[in-house]
Amino acid sequence: MSELGIITRTILPATAPYDFHCTLRALKDFWPGRGDIALDLRGGWARRALPHPSDPDAAIVVQITERDDGAPGVALTLFSAEPLDGLDLDVARGRVAAWLGLDDDRTEFLRLVADDPPVRALLAATTGLHMVRFPTLAEGVVYYALVQNSAPWYAAKIKRSLAAHVGTPVSVCGDEFLVLPELPWLAQLTPFELVPFVGGRPRADRVASIIGGVAALHEELLRTAPYGEARAALLGVRGIGEYTAHSLLLRALGRPDAVPLEHAQYMDTVRTVYAESAEPSPAELRDRYGPWIGWWDYCCRTALGWREAERKELEKARRSAAAPRRARTGPGSGRPRSAPRHTAPWSPTDPGRAADDPPAAAADRLSALSADRLSALSADWLPDVAHDGGLTGAAHVEGQAGATQVDGQAGATQVDGQAGATQVDGPAGAAHVGGPAGAAHVGGLAAAAHVGGLAAAACVGGLAAAACVGGLAAADRDGDLVSAGEEVVVG
Repeated sequence: MSELGIITRTILPATAPYDFHCTLRALKDFWPGRGDIALDLRGGWARRALPHPSDPDAAIVVQITERDDGAPGVALTLFSAEPLDGLDLDVARGRVAAWLGLDDDRTEFLRLVADDPPVRALLAATTGLHMVRFPTLAEGVVYYALVQNSAPWYAAKIKRSLAAHVGTPVSVCGDEFLVLPELPWLAQLTPFELVPFVGGRPRADRVASIIGGVAALHEELLRTAPYGEARAALLGVRGIGEYTAHSLLLRALGRPDAVPLEHAQYMDTVRTVYAESAEPSPAELRDRYGPWIGWWDYCCRTALGWREAERKELEKARRSAAAPRRARTGPGSGRPRSAPRHTAPWSPTDPGRAADDPPAAAADRLSALSADRLSALSADWLPDVAHDGGLTGAAHVEGQAGATQVDGQAGATQVDGQAGATQVDGPAGAAHVGGPAGAAHVGGLAAAAHVGGLAAAACVGGLAAAACVGGLAAADRDGDLVSAGEEVVVG
């Protein structure tokens, strides 16, 4: 992609009345040009690329701004790779003037509007609007060939995809542009080459037929011949119907002589404009506006679109002002929280949400729990808990039996107040674990700590080990008593 660095500045006059800001707004709303135009409404400028006047392999970029002297027209800046000579500059100036409709004399049309009260009220904000159109006939032909049985946004997207494949990429001031070649070059594309862009051989055949058929016609003939003759020439191209022919003549060639008002979308415009008055028939509108009926349609539809956009903006502002904003309690979510969240990953020392507000007794038991003493436990080893009658036993871990609570009592017998309980047959819940060392029975409670709803007992090396909590005894692998103040070393 080449950066265009040669700058040429000039002035283009416009036929009064002319409003440059209406031109910018119309360019912004021009669907077929979406993605092709860099535009800044506040800054008051627009840029787009055009084919080079004499070099089919090159392109130029034009930038329009408002004139400093306040006269009708635009200040034009042209960016090119090489300096533009006199003939190339004149061709470029003519293309920009045609693109923006600067030479359109709307005097007679505005006189007719003044005698039509519904239209006069609607077009009060568009008095200085000149009809913007496709900058080249090639872009108009490709777009209207693609938009048949399709949506405008999709046709614009496919047009840009085709330009990216066969066009010339250029950039100016960080803005990148793609330029479609002229019709004679596009006419060389075969249907097979168009299939990846248009989505099917039948459609590719139709698009190729339209491009080749219009390319065979003389563009100057289409611009200057009597309207009926130019329209008949377009209708003779395979794939072009009444709507496409009128659209090309109006939006690509700038000829407002006729509009198919009988079509549904045009009748919708008529009904909307004359909603509060007698609705004229298509024949009456043609008699009233004559060769300017195309400008009537364009200006009315543009003004209706602007009015609808302004209505939506006002409604959005009204809803924003009416809806009170809910006060936030702090950064992040405004949802109240009972306790701060733990940002670190889960660990055995994390009591979980259930322990955010523990009862006093549970808090006393938890206060003696040492992180060092539980450091040997991992989340993968930590067992589930069978909770019965409010007392906690130890669950089955890694195939080994812990102590299960039965009828509120620990399933291990007390031996002289020591924690060396033996195997108990029957309903007693202490299973034989590598010898006589089951679980300790202290004060009728199982010597396994209940931490955050989980039993603080783990199987290490295939043997059951219970942690010492709140002064309760824990049993090592040999069944000897380990006091609360000693380190539990399992190995």
